[in-house]
Amino acid sequence: MSKHYTADCLRFDRQLRAELPDVPAQDVAALVDLLLKSATILTTCNTNECNVGLTPRQECRKTITEAAVRAACAKFGIGVELDGDPRGLSIGLRLPSGATTGWGGLYCVPEEE
Repeated sequence: MSKHYTADCLRFDRQLRAELPDVPAQDVAALVDLLLKSATILTTCNTNECNVGLTPRQECRKTITEAAVRAACAKFGIGVELDGDPRGLSIGLRLPSGATTGWGGLYCVPEEE
């Protein structure tokens, strides 16, 4: 794990805690964990899909992961945009405060490089 990725994850955790001040800390931590793990899974799936295609098992995993991300974020009023292009972000969030980390008005979930 790179220093930059670790710093990005900590910044992401702080941002979500600030966005959800009335949500118990353990619930925010669970959301952060789910989103970080899901970003890794989706990045791998997106890369494989682009390079060689997905097996039926990988397609199922991608579908389940995307559904879990959407459901978890909806619970907290966070909008989600998923991008299948491996050159871009896997998960972009529309945070209640409008905070962004890049183009398109999205807050990007950190991904390992």
